[in-house]
Amino acid sequence: MSGDFVRARDLYRESIALNEALDQPTVVNSEYHNLAFCELGLGNLDAARTLFADSRERVFRNGWADFVPYVCVADAALASAEADHARAARMIGVADAAFASLGQVPDPDDAADLARARAAAVEALGQAAFDEQYAGGRFLDPRAAFADDRP
Repeated sequence: MSGDFVRARDLYRESIALNEALDQPTVVNSEYHNLAFCELGLGNLDAARTLFADSRERVFRNGWADFVPYVCVADAALASAEADHARAARMIGVADAAFASLGQVPDPDDAADLARARAAAVEALGQAAFDEQYAGGRFLDPRAAFADDRP
């Protein structure tokens, strides 16, 4: 995306249309996920929230385990943008655990999103409160984490 979210948004939309025509549902889902990050970068939180939720629903419905950590990263980034730092801290924990369960680490863009959310959460909550929320997230099942409505 390189910060040009408007151009990236157009390119992701074109890629979505092409991959829908090619019947590539996992690629389509990945591109919707990227499109949601464009919307988030543009400050369109409602659009990002809807796109992230739709992507997450497809991931869980289709059992795409490799995508699970990424929907957790997305929720951490969205929570951070919404200044819900306790949720961001929990979702960072969920994301880290989800990556570890697959024997993976986040790619550089996702690692940067997690680092930004982590820094904002530590600043807002303090290290001890962040650590408590993060630790709780490490033990949450990803599906349960999205149903988690604790303050």
